[in-house]
Amino acid sequence: MLLELATSLLITYAGSEYLHGSRSRSIFAVLAVAALQAASLIVWPAGLPTLLLTFKVPIVAFCYVLALYLDTVVRCQLLSHSDFGWALLDALRRLVPMFPMLSLLIAFGFLELGEVMEHVGLPTIWLNAPIYYGCLYGPFACIYMRVKAVAKLSSPLPRTL
Repeated sequence: MLLELATSLLITYAGSEYLHGSRSRSIFAVLAVAALQAASLIVWPAGLPTLLLTFKVPIVAFCYVLALYLDTVVRCQLLSHSDFGWALLDALRRLVPMFPMLSLLIAFGFLELGEVMEHVGLPTIWLNAPIYYGCLYGPFACIYMRVKAVAKLSSPLPRTL
């Protein structure tokens, strides 16, 4: 659970930095994901035990909000505490009703990709991890990206690449 949570947070951070921040930090986040995955294969070759989905979703939600807070309020100081709260509430208001539909759209996209891979003759087992990460962590990543975009727009200082 910790490995997949750290991986999904780093991937989300990399994407948000690529779109709304520094491309160099984005590259470092991708390299950190690769290092984390390589280290996990050495340290835990059989894999880590996981939690039930009932416990996993609230933990993931808390960790995403905490990481977003640390990124936009503490590290970059793009948003004040109250602005962060309002941006988060606005993103939740817009995206939470769409969580089931968003997960279904992500799964449908991977279903079509799986069909193409089967037709070409490639193994579809490669899609297991992206489907899992996309359906479980994708909606949280959308909220992260939305609040990060609001933070970038509210920043009075110019941003460099």
